[in-house]
Amino acid sequence: MEDVRYTRIIDLKPNMELINITARVIETKPLKKIQTSKGERTLSEAIIGDETGRVKTILWGRHAGNVSEGDVIKINNAWTTIFKGELQLNIGSKSVIDKGNNDEAPEINSIPNQYPKAKNNYRPDTGARGSRKSFRGGRFQTHRER
Repeated sequence: MEDVRYTRIIDLKPNMELINITARVIETKPLKKIQTSKGERTLSEAIIGDETGRVKTILWGRHAGNVSEGDVIKINNAWTTIFKGELQLNIGSKSVIDKGNNDEAPEINSIPNQYPKAKNNYRPDTGARGSRKSFRGGRFQTHRER
């Protein structure tokens, strides 16, 4: 059987990938649709927590709306981003969510009100002159070069 490493919520940092977490769903918000560069996307938001803290979680596509307050969930293959200065956990098409056992996460009222933070001077790597980078044709290009 494969040994899966789980990350504590308070240990989350910007731009982490392949994250596995077991947590309790503290709060959920309704589905919403947004426009992205890839077209309209469906998402929902939730706050999840473990014994170390809480994190805003974005559930994309087929995962949107599929968790309920009070659920214990096991998330595999999530990633973090910073949005409007706030660290978020993302669950997307390559992520897996399974139900956990009730005793695998603390009850909602005993989850600390601590959120993982990016360092005060954290700036995402945006490439030359503050523009976003993408990898094309064997090299990185900024959006101004495309």
